[in-house]
Amino acid sequence: MVKPRERLVAALNHKEPDRIPIDLGGCTTTIEVEAYTRVKDVLGFRSETKTFVRDHVEVDEWILQRFNVDTRYLRIKAPRSYKFVLESDNSYLDMWGVRYKKPPTSLYWDMVDYPMKESTRDALTKYKWPEPNDPGITEGLRETAKRLYETTDYALVLDVFGYGVFDQAWALRGMQNFFVDLAMNQQFAEALLQRVADYLVALCEHVLGEVGE
Repeated sequence: MVKPRERLVAALNHKEPDRIPIDLGGCTTTIEVEAYTRVKDVLGFRSETKTFVRDHVEVDEWILQRFNVDTRYLRIKAPRSYKFVLESDNSYLDMWGVRYKKPPTSLYWDMVDYPMKESTRDALTKYKWPEPNDPGITEGLRETAKRLYETTDYALVLDVFGYGVFDQAWALRGMQNFFVDLAMNQQFAEALLQRVADYLVALCEHVLGEVGE
């Protein structure tokens, strides 16, 4: 019998597995709170719904097993310097300084304010960049990875949640502003993309260094 880890590795190596691997629970592949509540109601499953980013659900193990999900996720944490504060208007600042808000009638959190107001070199210098080597990011990660690797056959996926280089760049400026930067201030746009890329590379090096093999 093919094990989940073997199944996913085969697919990633462009080999035909015994069936298509099933993934659920990642930052971009999980389910949101309202939909998850409906799934649990249909299945008659009762549990506290836990989330890890806004309304992204930390899927219960029972549900993962019920649908033969092949993956299990390892998540990094927020830096110790970051504190989540939900304001009275149901908005908050993420670790990059981007403000999110969820209207009462919406299922989603929207970006409503952006920290980098100007497209200048000075703005890049003055902006307080997150620290990719903050020890809080990987707290307990090595132990969790080792336990899951040695005691289960699931494919372990490292969920370095957040955006990629392009998306994080426009999240700092606002999409419309960043598109104008790309057209009218290419030097700044390239510098911003480079700074974001440098952060993400350093973050991945830090996290992978902790997880090891």
